[in-house]
Amino acid sequence: LVREGGSFRAAASGAFSHPVRHAASEAILADRALSAQERAAAAAQAIPHAFLEDFRASSVFRRHLFELALAEGLRALEAGR
Repeated sequence: LVREGGSFRAAASGAFSHPVRHAASEAILADRALSAQERAAAAAQAIPHAFLEDFRASSVFRRHLFELALAEGLRALEAGR
């Protein structure tokens, strides 16, 4: 997750069967009317790919970690860290 001016760029690997970057999700991340957690959940929901499920982790757990990482990254970037 990186910040470019007022927008965010996000890419993920390990959560899906292939690396993913999704423009509509990135637009959601910039909506400051929502909390960081709400934006992270909405961004995850907007991605049209299924979260990977295998012997390492369930898709539910991968989605949970994905949302946590996005929310934590948003809070850190918005706090100037």
